[in-house]
Amino acid sequence: MLFRQGILLPHSEGIYMSTSDVSKNTANEELERQYAITRSLCDIYNSAHEVNLLENHFTEITSNEFIVKAMGHEGPADKALDMVAHLFAAPEYVKEMEEFTDFTTLRDRLTKSNPLYHEFIGNYHGWTRAGFVVTKCDENGIPSHAIFTTQTIDAAKKKELQLIKDLKDAVDAANRATKAKSDFLSHMSHEIRTPINAVLGMNELILRESKEANILEYAATISENGKALLSIINSVLDFSKIEAGHIDILPESYELSSLINDSYHLVCAKAQAKKLDLNVKCDESLPASAIGDMPHIRQIITNLLTNAIKYTQQGHIDFIVHGEGAGKNFKLIVDVKDTGMGIRPEDMDKLFGQFERFDLETNQNVEGTGLGLAIAKQLAQLMGGDITVESQYEKGSTFTLTLPQPTYTDAKIGKLSFTHSEEQLIAEQKKEHFKAPGAKVLVVDDVSINLTVFAKLISKSEVKCDRALSGEEALLHTLSEKYDLIFMDHMMPGMNGVEAMGAIREQENGMNKTTPVIMLTANAIGGMREQYLKVGFTDYLSKPIQPDKLEEMLRKYL
Repeated sequence: MLFRQGILLPHSEGIYMSTSDVSKNTANEELERQYAITRSLCDIYNSAHEVNLLENHFTEITSNEFIVKAMGHEGPADKALDMVAHLFAAPEYVKEMEEFTDFTTLRDRLTKSNPLYHEFIGNYHGWTRAGFVVTKCDENGIPSHAIFTTQTIDAAKKKELQLIKDLKDAVDAANRATKAKSDFLSHMSHEIRTPINAVLGMNELILRESKEANILEYAATISENGKALLSIINSVLDFSKIEAGHIDILPESYELSSLINDSYHLVCAKAQAKKLDLNVKCDESLPASAIGDMPHIRQIITNLLTNAIKYTQQGHIDFIVHGEGAGKNFKLIVDVKDTGMGIRPEDMDKLFGQFERFDLETNQNVEGTGLGLAIAKQLAQLMGGDITVESQYEKGSTFTLTLPQPTYTDAKIGKLSFTHSEEQLIAEQKKEHFKAPGAKVLVVDDVSINLTVFAKLISKSEVKCDRALSGEEALLHTLSEKYDLIFMDHMMPGMNGVEAMGAIREQENGMNKTTPVIMLTANAIGGMREQYLKVGFTDYLSKPIQPDKLEEMLRKYL
C-alpha cells in the first residue's frame, strides 16, 4: 500500500497507478488527480473498494471506520463481499445480497452486464445501492478489475417509492372512476332503454295494426324520434366502450358488395327525405371479398354518410369505394364527398374531438351529440387505419377512410346493383311471414308492459308465448312445461336473470336444462354480451326490442 500526502493509493493494477515509476512532476500531477478522484468518491459513496477479479483480492479506496474495522484495508475479496451481504443488509435482503456479491459468478456477470447495481435496505443507513463497475479487462476483453461501491440512497429511494405509490394510487383512482362510470352507464342504459322498449314496442304495434292515416302519422313521428333518442344513447355507449377498451375487433371474411349495399340502404332514405342525390361509385376491379370486421366498418361508413347528409342542404353525396395494393397488402379506401357547408380552417383541428360542435349559428338545427366522428376515427385506428378530411368552407368536404383489409381471392366485385331483385323481394316476404305454430317460448321480465310488447311482436309467428314476472315464477313454468326457447331479463328484483338461468339449468326434474336461454336486457354496455355468454346464456338480444332482430332470433333457434 502506498501513501502520498496522506492519500491512500492501491498498489494492485486498476484505475489507480503507483507513483514509484514516474518522474517527480508526473508523480505530483498523478497525486493531485488521484486526490481529486478519491475526494469525489468520498463525497459520493459510503465505501469504495477495488476488487482484483483474477487474484481474489480487495483494496480499500475509501470507507468509514466501521467498515474498516469489519473488513480491514485489504484482503480476500470473496470473504469481504460475503461479509457485506451478512453484515450490512437487513435480514430480509441477505439472500439477495449473497447472490449479488457472489465472487464465484461476479466475473461472468460483469462480462454480460457492466455496471451491476442492486438496491437493498441496510441495517444502518436505510436504503442502500451497491454496485460493481469494471475498470480493467484482460487481453481477451474479460473483466479483471472492478470497483465495488456502496451508497446511501434512503431519501431518494423513499421519494421514489412514494412517487410509485402516488402513481399506483392515481391509477387505482382512475380505474375506480372508470368502473364507476361504466357501472353508471350500465345502470342508465337499463333505466333508459326499458321505457324506450315499451314506447317503441307499442308504437310498432300501432304502425302494424292501425288503419287511420292521422294515427299512423303520429306513430311514425314517435318512431322516428324514438330511434333518434336511441341513436344518441348508443353513441354515448359506443364511445364509453372504446374509451374503456371493451371494443373487440373480430376480423373475418366478408363480401365487399354486402358492405357497400348495406351501408347505402341504411342511409338512402335520409338522403331521399332531404332530396339529395346519393351516388355510389365503386371500382369494379375491387376484390369480391376481404378479411375485416364488417359490422364496425359498416358503422364507420354509415356514420360518415349520415354526417354528410346532416350537413348538406342541397346537391349530392358521393359514396366512392376503391382500393390500393393487393393480397395481404390490400387497403380499402372509401371517400364520402358532399356539397355541404364545409368546415372552417380554424375548426379542422377539433373535428374529431369528443362532443365537439362548431359553427353552431349555421348548424343549430342539426341533430347529434358530437361523438360520431370521434367514434368513427377511433374505430378506424383500432383496425389499423385512419380517417382524413379535406374541406372548403361553403363548398363541401371529403372524408376518406383507409383500412388495411387483406384479401385472398382473385374474384372481382364487378358491377353493383342497388335495387332489390325479385329473389330478394320473395325472400323478404318469406321472412316477414315466418311462422312456427308448434313452438313454445317463455319470456321473463319484471315489467308487465315489456311482456305485452314481446308477446304482441311475435303474435303473427303463431308461437305460443308464456309470461313470467320474476325469476321465481319462471322456475314454476320450467318445472311443468318444456319450452323451445326462453327469453330472460337480467335486472329483476329478487332472483335476477343470471341466477334464474343457473337455477333452470340445475333444476331437479326440470324440463329445460338444455333449452336455449336468450338474455333479453336493456344492459347494452360494452363487454356485456361476452359476459352473458360466459355464464351460460345461449345468445343476447338488447332492448329496445327490434322486431327484425327478434324474428331473426326466433328463426335461428326454432
